[in-house]
Amino acid sequence: MDARAAEVAEMASIPGSVNIPAETILEGDQIRGTTDLEEIFKDLDKDRPVVVFTNTGVNAAVFWFALEMTGRDAMLYSWRNWLENQPTLDLELAEATADPIPVNFGESVRIAVTFENPIFQSLEDAPEVAEPKLTVLGCVSCGFGSPQSFASLDSTTGTVRIGSSASKPSEALQDVLKCTAIISDRDGTEAGRTNLLRTTKEKYVGVWDADVESGVYSLNILASRSGFTRYFQDVLDIEVADG
Repeated sequence: MDARAAEVAEMASIPGSVNIPAETILEGDQIRGTTDLEEIFKDLDKDRPVVVFTNTGVNAAVFWFALEMTGRDAMLYSWRNWLENQPTLDLELAEATADPIPVNFGESVRIAVTFENPIFQSLEDAPEVAEPKLTVLGCVSCGFGSPQSFASLDSTTGTVRIGSSASKPSEALQDVLKCTAIISDRDGTEAGRTNLLRTTKEKYVGVWDADVESGVYSLNILASRSGFTRYFQDVLDIEVADG
């Protein structure tokens, strides 16, 4: 289950996952009552454990508690761990800029990245994408309430194997490079993100509104294409001032 915001999940998510944003289970700063939660989780089979993932541990823990309240066997995972275990794109980041730096609270920052010799194979020549794997500590069995996905456990390794109904990359994956700028604080918690649009063959540009507390933030770049990803971490510091 993808418990991130809908607009974030639309950019990229684990294949076959169901998106139920974390704010759905909250009323103010409190978790909704059991009756409301049962309605929200009505499509999740109680006989099949649920792996829930978010960007931040706090939201994931709250969601885990809500699932447990309704009698479901819930386990935690993280989006970052998923990214770190995906096939890697064969490209390098040549340059990353942000302007202005520092930026005042509420102002816009223009983010631009340039890739070095981005060479991509065609989808027709792409190998079969291996079934993705994730590790969940303490997992006994694992599954999703979505008929489009499945999950099974290797009891000898503690690894949960997740797959989707798609069988060939050419049938399910888009032959385009998607580039996302992810801004995180010093603790690694995501503070914002924005899509970067292609302006030339190697360059991608976007704008991020600095509606965050003053401080120094890290710029991370996520590039994905045809089931392959590349995550460039801490490529640039962005200082946000009080203004």
